Amino acid sequence: MTDETTDVSTVKIACVVVRYFDQEAQKICSAFWELYKVFKETPDAVDIPTANAENLYRALIDSFTNRNVPLTNVIGFGSDGCNVMMGDNDSVKTRLLRDFPGIIITKCVCHSAHLCASEACKQLPEGVEQLARDIYNFFKHSDKRLFDFRNFQSFAAVEPHKILKPSQTRWLSLLSVVERILEQWEALRLFFIDFTTNRAHRARADVRNRAVFILEKLSNPFYKLYFCFLEWSLPLFNKFNLEFQSEKVVVHNLHEKIRTLYQEILLRYLQREYVMRPNLGEINPESQRHQLHDNALYLGVKVYELLKHPDVIRQPTDIAQFFSCCKNFYKVAAIEIKKRYNMEDPVLSKLQVFEPASALSYNFRSNFPTLMPLMEVVPRIIATADHAKKQIIDNQWRSLPNAQARHPKGLNEISEPDKFWAQLLKTEDFS
Repeated sequence: MTDETTDVSTVKIACVVVRYFDQEAQKICSAFWELYKVFKETPDAVDIPTANAENLYRALIDSFTNRNVPLTNVIGFGSDGCNVMMGDNDSVKTRLLRDFPGIIITKCVCHSAHLCASEACKQLPEGVEQLARDIYNFFKHSDKRLFDFRNFQSFAAVEPHKILKPSQTRWLSLLSVVERILEQWEALRLFFIDFTTNRAHRARADVRNRAVFILEKLSNPFYKLYFCFLEWSLPLFNKFNLEFQSEKVVVHNLHEKIRTLYQEILLRYLQREYVMRPNLGEINPESQRHQLHDNALYLGVKVYELLKHPDVIRQPTDIAQFFSCCKNFYKVAAIEIKKRYNMEDPVLSKLQVFEPASALSYNFRSNFPTLMPLMEVVPRIIATADHAKKQIIDNQWRSLPNAQARHPKGLNEISEPDKFWAQLLKTEDFS
C-alpha cells in the first residue's frame, strides 16, 4: 500500500506500508516498509522530472528487490484512486496487472467514501457549504470579534466553543463543522444582527457587507434545513469511514459493509420493495419510477420539526426544491458508490468463508461446499495448475466441522479470522 506526499522541505516522497501474516504474532499485521524520494538523483545529479506511473512503479518494485524480497510475495496492491496510481491506461495499477497476473487491486476505502460524500454534497445549494466557510473566515483573524461573540454565546446559553474550519482535503470533517454551527446558530444570528446594526462597530464597508450576507443566510430557515439534513445524513459516511481507519480493520467484512452502506442510502430515497431485491447490483439508483414521494421521505427529527415552521410552510416552491436536492444528494452518493465498487466483487464477496463461525458451521457447507470459487480468483496464492494442493485445502476445509476433537483448545472462542486460522496452522490435520 502506498501514498505520495510532499514534506516540509518540498521534497516529493512516497510511503510504502506492507500487510502480511506475521508468524511470531500469529496474525495479519500492517507495518511501515519504506519512505523513498520520488525524484531520485541520477549519476549526473539530475532529478527525474516527473512523478509519473513508470517512476513510481519502478521505485516501488525496487524497494522490494533491493532487499531480496521475492516478488512472488506480492499478492495485492492498495492506494488512493488518482489516475497515476489507478488509471486504466497508464498507471501503477496497469503495470502491476501486466507483471503480476492475478494480483488483487483495491482502492482506499476511506478515500472512496470521501469522494462519494463530496460528490453528493455538490447537489445541495453551493451557499450551504460556503456559509460554513464564511463564518469561520469572519472570525479567524479577529480576537475582538471572538471576544464579542462569547457574550452572545453566554446570552444564548450555549457552550463557548470555537467555530470550526471546513477542510478541503478531509471532506468528511464537514460533519463536525455542521454540528458546531447548528449548536451556535442562535448565538451567531444575534452576533451578526448586532454587528450589522450597531453603529459602535466601525467596520469597513466590505466587512459589513460580508456580515450582512452571512446574516441573511442565518435568518433563512431553509439554510438551517440543509444544515439539519447534513447533520442527519453525514454520519452514515463518517461511521463507515471510521471503521476502516481503526487499527482493527475487518477486511473480511468489507464487502458486506459496502453493500450495507449502499443499500441504506438507496432506502432513503427509493421504495423498499425495489431496493430489497436479491441482486443488489441490478438496482438502478437513478430510477425515477421507484423514488419515494416527498411526503414519504424521512430526513431526521430536526428537519421534520423545522418543516412545520410558518416561514417554511409559506414557501412551497422552496420546500419542493429542498426535497429534490436531498433526493439528488442520496442518488449521487449511490451512483458514486456503485461506480467505485462491484456489488458482486469476485474476491471480496467470497471472504465470508474465513469467518470462524462460517468455517465451523455444517449449515454453511450447504451453500459453500468448496473453496474452489475463491481459490480460482487468487492465482497468486494458489497456482491455477496446482490441483493437488487445492484438493488438500478443500479436504481440510470440508472436514473442519466434523473434526472438533482435533481442533486446538479454545478455537471456538476466537472471533478474529487471522488468529483463528493461525491456530489451525499449528495442527497437522489443518496445516
